[in-house]
Amino acid sequence: MERPAHSAPSRLTPGDPPPRRLLVGVGLGDGDAAVLEAAARSCRDRGAVLAVSCLLATDDLLGPGGAIAEDLARRTAMVRERVTAIVGALPFDLVLDTGAAAPVLAMAAALWSADRILVGASSEPDGGAAIAEVARQAPCSVLVVRPGAVGDHIVVGTDLSSACRPALRAAADEQRWTGGATTLVHSVEAQALGTPAAGIPRVTAAAPAGDPVEAELRQQADGAGLDATVRVMTGPVNDRLRELVVELSAGLLVLGATGAARSDALLMGSTAETAVRSPPCSVLIARARHRR
Repeated sequence: MERPAHSAPSRLTPGDPPPRRLLVGVGLGDGDAAVLEAAARSCRDRGAVLAVSCLLATDDLLGPGGAIAEDLARRTAMVRERVTAIVGALPFDLVLDTGAAAPVLAMAAALWSADRILVGASSEPDGGAAIAEVARQAPCSVLVVRPGAVGDHIVVGTDLSSACRPALRAAADEQRWTGGATTLVHSVEAQALGTPAAGIPRVTAAAPAGDPVEAELRQQADGAGLDATVRVMTGPVNDRLRELVVELSAGLLVLGATGAARSDALLMGSTAETAVRSPPCSVLIARARHRR
């Protein structure tokens, strides 16, 4: 795919990084409209460049005897019309493909040097598993857009490892554009504290003065240029994150794609996978940006 001509908004300055390249996957379920609307906002507000990958059933492209259907051009025009109805006059590249979503989008993202893949959260059977596989195989960050997630509060989960730095940087970038309040959170297992789980508050709004975990959280936030409230929580990470998202009416949960190998770390396949399978709000699984 070739990069379309695009004019960045005037508030981008020469010192800013190049426009983010967004690859939107559609045809995965009932969240297509929401994810295209989110991508269009990023293009208009942040000068992002857009490409759309539409997944079709194999039968849609194969005619009798396995020949490529003569109406492929018509199908392409139909998809482009539907996308344009949502993104308006924004320029975008369009590619139609078949096959499993994860490898198709991973290959498209690598070929197009995408900085972020956007997919819509799905309520269809097995839809969450397909989205989780996209996040696992993606060579870049993945944003799972949940329809109806309108809050501007950002929740960032960290296991305190260096692998969470992309999540912190991504959250700082989001905060820069949205101006939303941000909460940086780490959960400590009750057993690690030597106290029965039932005897520990589920969420601690502020750690004790001088708490080393709180100090490390503040250090991580400062290092990423993130203006955040820090929270030290206790109990299973997935449960505590979901509760905090609800409590704060958060619109975005940011997690790293990998984490340290410690109990309930933010590993793809545990915390991050649970979040994208059944997102409490829109979820960003952050990986380091491509270096071009």
